[in-house]
Amino acid sequence: MRKVSASVIFVICCFLTFGPAVVHCETDKYKIGISSWVGFPSSVKGFKDSLAAEGLTEGENVTFLSGKSDGDKNKQHAIAEHFKKERVDLVYSLCTSGTFIIKKIGGVLKLDLFRYLPN
Repeated sequence: MRKVSASVIFVICCFLTFGPAVVHCETDKYKIGISSWVGFPSSVKGFKDSLAAEGLTEGENVTFLSGKSDGDKNKQHAIAEHFKKERVDLVYSLCTSGTFIIKKIGGVLKLDLFRYLPN
């Protein structure tokens, strides 16, 4: 059985929890930062395709800011700072190390996810 990254599970849970609320705000525009550490192009594609299937279309009501660190922690810090400066609504981070850096920089979406999960 394959191990699933905690960050991938976190993002999936966020969208299962908050996705319907986001979709019903059709006039809103969102900025989503995508931070990939190394690889995972199919995960990014699946993420974007799932948002599009729910009505969040790139260029219309969602803008994606991308950053690829290629495994370099300094680049990941710069990406996190850029997302903070751009005031993104959500960060999709594709590895545990990168997610810790995003969280450390702060200033981007912070959720108490466990408060919203059913018992």
